[in-house]
Amino acid sequence: MKTARGIEFQLPASHQELANQLGTVRELISRNLMRLQAEGLLDVDARQIVVKDMKGLSALLSATP
Repeated sequence: MKTARGIEFQLPASHQELANQLGTVRELISRNLMRLQAEGLLDVDARQIVVKDMKGLSALLSATP
């Protein structure tokens, strides 16, 4: 949902469930979400995510091999 804060959505699963689905560990999911938050791209509150900088997030994804 687009709001004044950015694009808001709720993760469909916990960090642990996402990690299990992706074949990784919960800590890695949490660490990466916190890194994106520290870079100002996202706001993270448990399962609630706000994409604050879609262009920045897209650029980061494009630069990732």
